[in-house]
Amino acid sequence: MENLKILIKWIGFYLIGIYSVNFISPLVIYFLCIPGFLLGFLLRIFGKYPGKEEPLILDFSTFLLSSIIFLISTFFQFIDCAQGLFLIFLPHLVYNLIKIFLPFI
Repeated sequence: MENLKILIKWIGFYLIGIYSVNFISPLVIYFLCIPGFLLGFLLRIFGKYPGKEEPLILDFSTFLLSSIIFLISTFFQFIDCAQGLFLIFLPHLVYNLIKIFLPFI
């Protein structure tokens, strides 16, 4: 049940991100994702993360994806914000879907 709440939270973040593109540049959104996921990764390393225990690779991969998408979007404008945010949040979405439907893993 906890993973379902977290999945709904990530879907909410995604929808808020897509809506905020009307007011903020997608580059700013991607740029804000970079320190956010890096901070989450560092807090997990030091055992100070206030949320649910998840694998370290989850926040690190999301940090890397947001950095790569930010760099690609800076030089090439072919990534839509909805696609970029979906790719950034994809590791968290997949992890929580797996935990919902295959809780024994």
